[in-house]
Amino acid sequence: MSYVIFVFIIGLSWGNADPCTENSELPYADLRLVNNMYDFDDVAVDDRFLDPGWYRVKNEDMPMTMPAFLSCGTKFPIWLNGIGESGTKPPSIPSKPEVIVNTTLVGAINHAFKSRCKFDEIPGKDNLYYQVTWYIEGTYLTTLAPELYNSLTHIILDKNNLKSLGRMVSCSVRARKTPKGPPGLSVKSTDRYFGIEVMTPYIHIGRGSNGTIRLRPTVPIGCYGNNCKLNVAIYTETDTHGTLTYKQSSCAATINTTDWEKEIEITVYANDKDRHDVMDTVFDVALRTDRYEFHEIWAFYALPLVKVRVNDTFGLDNGACQANNDPHMVTFDQRPYDIQFPGDFIMYKHIHYPIQVQSRFRSCYGNGYPYCVFGVAVQAGKDLFVIDRSGNNAPAYTICMDSTLDVRRVNPLQYRIYTPIGSRVDVNIGNVRSKRITVHIYPSVRDKNSTLGLCGTLTNDCPDDFEMSDGDLFNNSESRRECESVKGTKGYTFQPDKFSRSWLVGNLITGDLNLFNELLDDDKLQAWNQDLKRCECKSNRTTSQHNVTCSSSMVSPSARNGRAEKQINLTKSNHCKRKIRTKRSIQTNKKQQEHYYRRRKKSVATTMIHMTEAEADAYCRSSLGNTKLFSLCGDVPYVKTEHAIQACIMDVMLSNTTDWTDSSRETLQDRCLSELQLNSTLERIGTAGHPSIAAAIREIACPGNCTSSGICVNGTCDCQGGFGGIDCSIDLSIPPYFEELLDNGMCDKQDWECDVAMVTGDDFIAEGNLRCKMEPFWVDIDGVMYTEQEETVPADIQTFMNLFCPLTLTRHKRDTSGQSVVTNLFVEAYNVSLSNDGIHFGDLHTLFIYDSKCQTVQLSGGQQVFLLKDNYCFIDNTCTDEYDINPENVCQMCNPAVSKYDWSTSKTVAECSPVAPGDESNNYLWVIGPVAGSFVAVAVIGAVIWRIKLRKVKRVGDSTLFSDNARPEQRT
Repeated sequence: MSYVIFVFIIGLSWGNADPCTENSELPYADLRLVNNMYDFDDVAVDDRFLDPGWYRVKNEDMPMTMPAFLSCGTKFPIWLNGIGESGTKPPSIPSKPEVIVNTTLVGAINHAFKSRCKFDEIPGKDNLYYQVTWYIEGTYLTTLAPELYNSLTHIILDKNNLKSLGRMVSCSVRARKTPKGPPGLSVKSTDRYFGIEVMTPYIHIGRGSNGTIRLRPTVPIGCYGNNCKLNVAIYTETDTHGTLTYKQSSCAATINTTDWEKEIEITVYANDKDRHDVMDTVFDVALRTDRYEFHEIWAFYALPLVKVRVNDTFGLDNGACQANNDPHMVTFDQRPYDIQFPGDFIMYKHIHYPIQVQSRFRSCYGNGYPYCVFGVAVQAGKDLFVIDRSGNNAPAYTICMDSTLDVRRVNPLQYRIYTPIGSRVDVNIGNVRSKRITVHIYPSVRDKNSTLGLCGTLTNDCPDDFEMSDGDLFNNSESRRECESVKGTKGYTFQPDKFSRSWLVGNLITGDLNLFNELLDDDKLQAWNQDLKRCECKSNRTTSQHNVTCSSSMVSPSARNGRAEKQINLTKSNHCKRKIRTKRSIQTNKKQQEHYYRRRKKSVATTMIHMTEAEADAYCRSSLGNTKLFSLCGDVPYVKTEHAIQACIMDVMLSNTTDWTDSSRETLQDRCLSELQLNSTLERIGTAGHPSIAAAIREIACPGNCTSSGICVNGTCDCQGGFGGIDCSIDLSIPPYFEELLDNGMCDKQDWECDVAMVTGDDFIAEGNLRCKMEPFWVDIDGVMYTEQEETVPADIQTFMNLFCPLTLTRHKRDTSGQSVVTNLFVEAYNVSLSNDGIHFGDLHTLFIYDSKCQTVQLSGGQQVFLLKDNYCFIDNTCTDEYDINPENVCQMCNPAVSKYDWSTSKTVAECSPVAPGDESNNYLWVIGPVAGSFVAVAVIGAVIWRIKLRKVKRVGDSTLFSDNARPEQRT
């Protein structure tokens, strides 16, 4: 005999409550079994805190006799005296049950978890009834009615009972001989986690390295279809020391529902700043699923935080590799030595990444010994930035196909090129009296044990610095010396020629390309591995809005953005030519260049002197060592002021002049200022009432010491006497040197936006009144040439040898709606000249704008001849393919046989009447030479015909306008 037992919890009066209708189920029923012995480590069942009222013990039997001490999951159990059903109890199930989970459709597309408690049937005991109880986070959820083994039912878990993911679910099972018979001992399953398990809750990675976040879903994901995707989004808190970056370009890891049990990984990198600051910080990485319609409980599920600790395993405590003056070399491990022969050298090469820096050494005076640094080429993947001051080659040019290099201008004389791994190349181009440059390379934490070349091996161990290109170590008594033992000028007198020559590009056995070669084939450069791309995830956890920034850089640019550096667009709007460069057809005009440099400010005449080493030492310590700059820089970590003294002594003895003293001072100053960028503590170190070390240095560190044409005021030159430039070395009344326009003045719309004139030259003075004078003109389809009003516009300096002049004619030819007003234009052109003071302008250079899709240009007798290609029309200043339909009128099409410069009636549309040939005008065109459909002249060959029409106040009609060397003759 079996009963539903009602227990009244004594407390407040329950009034007239009916226990049959007004009752609650007694919690923890499964724990109250007689066989459940209390463990003092467990929490005992305790009814003292239940609300007063009637409680129901559903499908359970209370003990009929006094249970043993510690029975029923508590210390002092109670029992029912005199009522109950007698009978034997079945044994317990033979093994622990297991929670099995599937999904089932519970709405139009929404799913829920369909869970059952899987267990083995008690052997030899047929027709037993099994009763299953469910728990969430150890709290009783419900007990199912007893059922036969083959008829067991499941339970639906969703937001109504499970509430959310990230919770533990378990079940327990006991057997009965009859549905109401005495139960056997209950056996409980292990907990099953419902959600995504974070298998790596804590990650420890070194600065510059990476770690892996591993995730594993523990239950299936409902899908309406064959396969659905659930994204786990990444949210990172930004730290003052940097950021974390990831491989995932969407800042999310994707789970496919068909293989939901598969472990997923998120690679995380320490994207630290390029500073010396010690890095030891912990980032919180939050993970949350995105919106998901097919299984509602999976949407916006927040996973436990992942802690990522990043600290220094190898700090940025090494100095820069240097090539100074003539050239005095310093390795990464600060071992000085000297090179005195010309060539193109590999200065720095990374072992694992396609990153390389080459330097070009040439005769300082053009007649042999000594030799100086005249060029630098920086490559990362298929990006290449070159500065070459040695001769007729382009002074600055790029290949830009991977967007890996970050080029920035500190001032007109100094440029910084950042590589994607955090190493940095500082280039100082000196002043107008010299084309010599200095190159300093600052390593990153990713360079340790991974560098080769003239900079040596970055290992903090000088004796292994001289590894040659064949892998052998240049080994003699001098090369084996420790850095600390190299004193005085002895370091720079060491010339390991065999080592240095092994890194000549022409002598290399490794097959490295010469990056200075203008005919360098882009395809031979190793591309940057796109798997190295990093994505920074700045997201809002509450709105799930992602702001994802992906780049090839492994170092956060935030520190650079806070510095006084201008990021350089290597080409307009970062649009890079993706083709092999061809050698320029117009070479530098040497006589023009020499004439220009003779007009510039002349340096003081060189006086030849001869000093002993002791005399040179005394001179350098007096002229350089006694300066305030020298004293202050001595307090900057990693700056070796003694190297500047050694270099000065060597320069005096090699050149027999004191002309190089300023170069030694500039090198020390640049080294010191660069180190300030990497060490923020120097901004705070200072004595009471005095500025910090950094502020004191910047106060006196003027470029070139203002070249005696200005005064230094708080680190900035105040130029006087009509001179300008960052070091007051430029006579502003002399126009800048204008070498050429990009692509020889031919701007092809297929390659460029053609909204600026890209100028190459020298001595562009941003601090003055740098202006471009633009004289626009154009030619229509009838061969009539028009001039527009000239304008003077500000120039936009890009690098020390490149600037942009904004074009103006395009604005004049468009109305307020942006539509073209001039509809019969065929060729657009500008005469461009430059001035540093806005008054004195230099030589004219002509820029032509055309579209190689349908136009071709030829040189004929020194003149530019533009022709229309076959099978094209040129309508409304746009190339149109033959038979293309007018998008504004389906009855019109391009039919060159009828008209090359206007829409013709379409023959393909029935209701459109075709126009017979000859009925439309403009069937021919003269443009800067004889033009015909197949380049066959329809008039006298070689003639140039201009039908002059009035426009505004000017008209011109001389074909010499399109000559490379002549300015158009203006008629009145």
